[in-house]
Amino acid sequence: MRDERARKLFAVFAAAGADLRFVGGCVRDAVMKLEPGDLDLATDMLPEAVMATLSDAGIRTIPTGIEHGTVTALLDERRYEITTLRRDVATDGRRATVAFSTSWAEDAARRDFTINALNATSDGLVEDLTDGLADLEHHHVRFIGEPEQRIREDVLRILRFFRFHGRFGGAEPDSDALAACTALAHLISQLSAERIRDELLRILVIDRVMAMLELMQDAGVLAHCLPVPADLSRLARSIEVAGFPTDDALLALRLLLPDDPAVLKAAADRLRLSNREMRRLHQSAEPLPPGLSAQELALAIYRDGQEAVRDRFWLAAASLPDDERQRILGVIDGYSPRQLPVSGHDLMALGMEAGPGIKQVLHSLEDWWFAHDCPDDQARVLDHAKVLVAEASG
Repeated sequence: MRDERARKLFAVFAAAGADLRFVGGCVRDAVMKLEPGDLDLATDMLPEAVMATLSDAGIRTIPTGIEHGTVTALLDERRYEITTLRRDVATDGRRATVAFSTSWAEDAARRDFTINALNATSDGLVEDLTDGLADLEHHHVRFIGEPEQRIREDVLRILRFFRFHGRFGGAEPDSDALAACTALAHLISQLSAERIRDELLRILVIDRVMAMLELMQDAGVLAHCLPVPADLSRLARSIEVAGFPTDDALLALRLLLPDDPAVLKAAADRLRLSNREMRRLHQSAEPLPPGLSAQELALAIYRDGQEAVRDRFWLAAASLPDDERQRILGVIDGYSPRQLPVSGHDLMALGMEAGPGIKQVLHSLEDWWFAHDCPDDQARVLDHAKVLVAEASG
């Protein structure tokens, strides 16, 4: 174990006579020689005792989800979630009522897939209570226990199945798991928009995204995540284009949707996107028109921003020749911010009244300014502004 802060946690629990282990994804990733993300830990100590023990050791804690057994320990601003071993008492498809346990087998049995039920001691000894190591070796993602029952306990496991199969599975999915996901796909509507969004966006950045989306579509799962049928073909073509940002989940989502502002809004509402994400979808409602000059591209970036113009480019990229794609991306990536040397206040000083007319004149002035290579000479720009003001007033 290379994390010295985690070593301190293990020493504190050992001194208190408690068992502390790494659990879940970080153990799975370590076995697969992948860089673990969050280091999740579990213990046989009750959550109140966890907080008291850590406090006595001078370690700050946060009762993150103490009613569910989870306490966050902070060491040098790094967070470690420590959860008391649990067993499910009751489930309703969205959340579980739990009882605390001292059994690692009971805790493993409540997890979703065998590959996620591993635990490991501080010295790296892995305990496998569900044959997860063999499943990892054979690229087999399967539920612990009966798939339909596990899905009814938490319907999000349908989407998690496709994500984990996409990351760790082989060419063919587990047949029992896929059949259960297909049979219970309609239950996805029970989930909160936030849980669907978060899981879908994670799926959209895995390496085998297209294979997983096709599986989800065939299983009737994708239809319960989006307000309209997804267009897999455009995303598939775009991913094949050199330079496509495969880590951009929102762009992938946009490519699945039609160029219809009403549908984009419906998708944003369905997935409860943030205001910024909604705005990004709205700004990319139309693909970039073909044949724009460098000046026209620069003007579009000036008005809408690089991100919006780049998104609109990717909506059309698969249909463009290679040299045209390179030319457009060169303009977008090489754009330098600039500022029109005349403002609305300057137009008012020329006699215009405040109101929508100022925005219209500024828009026309920007067109002229970019057509003349964006001169910095304010006097020259003001001279043309006077002409536009006179035309607007005439």
